[in-house]
Amino acid sequence: MAYIPLGGLWTDPVSCVLYELPIDKAPPYKALSYAWDNGGTSNCFDIRCNGIIIAVSRNLFAALRRLRHSTEPVQVWVDALCINQKDDGERTHQVQLMREIYQKSEEVVIWLGEKARQDDVGKDALGAPQPGDPPSFIDWAGDSRDQNYWYAFLARQDKINPGVRDIFGAFCVLWLLSIGVETLEIKHLRHIAQSVTILNGLGAIMEQSWWQRTWVLQETVVTTKSRVYYDSISAPWEMLTQAADTYKNGLLTTSVESLYHYLVPLARFSGMIGTIETTRQVWRSPLRLVELLQILRQFRDRKATDPRDKVYALLGIIQYWGGPNRLFPDYANSVSQVYLKTSTTLIKNARSLDVLAGEHGILGGKFPKTSDRRPSWVTDWSFSPDINGQARLDTLYLYNAFNDDGDSAHSVRLHGRLLEISGLHVDDVLHVSPRQVRDNVNITDTFYRKMSHWRLVVKEWKSEFQNLSGGTYEYPGGGKVWDAFWRTVCADVEYNQDTNRGEHQRAGEGIVSASIEWLNGTGSRDHRRNTSIIAGYWQEIYTPKGDLGPEDAEAERKNAFHHAVERAAGGRTFFFTKEGYIGLGPRDMRSGDQVYVVPGSRVPFILRRLVLPITCRESTVETLISDKKETLIQIVSQPIETSRQQIREDSHEKACSRIHSSNCYLLVGDAYVHGIMDGEAVKASKRGLLETLYLW
Repeated sequence: MAYIPLGGLWTDPVSCVLYELPIDKAPPYKALSYAWDNGGTSNCFDIRCNGIIIAVSRNLFAALRRLRHSTEPVQVWVDALCINQKDDGERTHQVQLMREIYQKSEEVVIWLGEKARQDDVGKDALGAPQPGDPPSFIDWAGDSRDQNYWYAFLARQDKINPGVRDIFGAFCVLWLLSIGVETLEIKHLRHIAQSVTILNGLGAIMEQSWWQRTWVLQETVVTTKSRVYYDSISAPWEMLTQAADTYKNGLLTTSVESLYHYLVPLARFSGMIGTIETTRQVWRSPLRLVELLQILRQFRDRKATDPRDKVYALLGIIQYWGGPNRLFPDYANSVSQVYLKTSTTLIKNARSLDVLAGEHGILGGKFPKTSDRRPSWVTDWSFSPDINGQARLDTLYLYNAFNDDGDSAHSVRLHGRLLEISGLHVDDVLHVSPRQVRDNVNITDTFYRKMSHWRLVVKEWKSEFQNLSGGTYEYPGGGKVWDAFWRTVCADVEYNQDTNRGEHQRAGEGIVSASIEWLNGTGSRDHRRNTSIIAGYWQEIYTPKGDLGPEDAEAERKNAFHHAVERAAGGRTFFFTKEGYIGLGPRDMRSGDQVYVVPGSRVPFILRRLVLPITCRESTVETLISDKKETLIQIVSQPIETSRQQIREDSHEKACSRIHSSNCYLLVGDAYVHGIMDGEAVKASKRGLLETLYLW
């Protein structure tokens, strides 16, 4: 364990001394959470460490200088100085200690970065600095003690250059939100000119590389205290989480066409903070446990220089593995070995194929930073899925497409990299819509333009469906065709206002009326009727929640429908099958692909038949899931050690040398297919037509 006592004036060179000692004997210390490269210059800066000059990144240099105290040393743990990054053995050992290191620190220092040229960090807010003075620091407390900062902001708000990114103003807005001031009650967010500099400041905060690092999750989750630094400004983590909660709590109860949704940087801030804080709360809760698959998916959009760290960085916070098989960091393993092992471990522990749902990467692509081709069923954890992908996966528990007696898959075996499963063929894809939601619609457009784009796409899907269905009124899966269509575009899911009942539920009877109102852009809270500009401020009619009438309740249902459509259809495509079923599936799907329901999966899969056979060249066959009940009974009746040995022997069978010439497929992805999401296809077949499938 190494510590770095820092000391000196602001202008002095940065120097430190490394101490190595057991963590149990460590004095109070801080642990630094940062990004080595913050997207700026790649130049390195020299520091003196144990008398030796070493080069560190500009961002690390700035963090060490900011943390240094002028009169006393500061104990800090920094990975770049305390771990030999070129020694795989040391990295493997130290990675397994990371949780304990951050958990036992007195505070985790979250260093976002130093200010850019166009940033205003409020250095003149507490008085004009004199030449030669050290930088003045603005350290927020997150409570009423911060009122002086707010008064300073009010005194200078009219002097802000319109071209700057107002970092200080952004922190002031976050403070207001953290103490419970509603978003639409903050007049500076409604002021046309002032809101631009403040939102640009918040955008600058969220653009820092720290938010994209995979490692920061563990570093933030396990600590009891953390503080966020942006140049000379700092604030407690709790202030940011409280601000994010205030924003989120008003989201679903505000019209999707209101001013609220033009605050894109604030929405991004709330989402980023919320995902980390939710994990922190689960990690601390005695009633809930952090699971591997959930956390891998939730933070899949984060970055790691080493692709293996997309898995390794999260292992330290896993509390529930779901079975006896575990993963451990080992940098001697290749990327392909790590990702393959991750998928098979999840299958074995859960005794299900849940990990096969979601986006796995570029179909037919390779493992990152290698020339090794990736099997379609193995997830490339370095691949960033569609922005709505995780929210969609959070609703899988609402479905049960195979509707078996339990969630477990039937026999699943691994032939080297070829996955053997069983499945029921339901239908073939006849038509795939050429219209999809643009990739950037959730990021760069104003919310009103996004709404227009969403409506346009759904209208085109509606027109395609009308032409393909031939004017029939009955849907093959039961019910009326237009009820089926509207339930399909939202995946038959709606969002709850009452979070005590869960965030999601299957869509109710009012879904069709809400969908039609949403499509036509009507409702009691139409943007064009409720928002205007008076004296340079956006003015919006605001009705307290307790005064909502029937029309307002309908508007809330419309809002909930929009959020459901956005999550269900974002990054997906609309398709039509030969038998008349409709659904939403992966955008890589095409006509001729096949729809299967599979034991162990709650959702159907879209599979693409391979033309060429696949040859197993003495591949060892490993049983990932066995459905032989008699074997399980026999094992249970034996002594524990004998049972474990039996499991090991049964799981690895003799090598396979077969040529698999039929039923070989690529996994294109999962799908929502209306009319088969609750086991209807399995019931109709009486479970007599299961095929053996081989997924590459």
